[in-house]
Amino acid sequence: MSAVAPVQNEVAYDALSSFLERLSCIGTAEAMDTLAASELTFTQFRALFVVAMHDAPIPVHEIAHRVDLSIATAGRTVDRLVQAGLVDRREDPGDRRVKLVTMTDAGRVAVEKQLDIKRELVGRFIDGLPDEFRAALTSALRDIVDADVDYFDLGRRTTSAAPSTTDLKAKASS
Repeated sequence: MSAVAPVQNEVAYDALSSFLERLSCIGTAEAMDTLAASELTFTQFRALFVVAMHDAPIPVHEIAHRVDLSIATAGRTVDRLVQAGLVDRREDPGDRRVKLVTMTDAGRVAVEKQLDIKRELVGRFIDGLPDEFRAALTSALRDIVDADVDYFDLGRRTTSAAPSTTDLKAKASS
């Protein structure tokens, strides 16, 4: 591996980080207004999206893992979502200690509403790009998404392409 690779990785990291930060800021006010109007906490909304991403019932402990909560906190979060009518919770017929969570129609509507806002905002961003940028971005993203390798499975990697915390601190102080 050449000495250029770490520099190229840092440049790529900086470019992608800047892009994602700016993209995530598009319509943040609209998204937060929708979240506030729903009277859900951010954690409850995250848990709702985890449930929405599963076609099959998902155990509370899996929600806890994916949202980075204790099982007790995840259970209370699910309780609030049940009270709001956004999810259903039932015992696992194979193990009554396990509680399985599924979306309700109202939960699907809430998630779809948030996704519609996101789609509209991303669409406005894409529509505003010059044709050559749009084509290059589409090509690069298609190559990543359609690859035989799952680049989103970060667990498969033995080293990180991102700069270390030490690298980032050194850069910030310079």
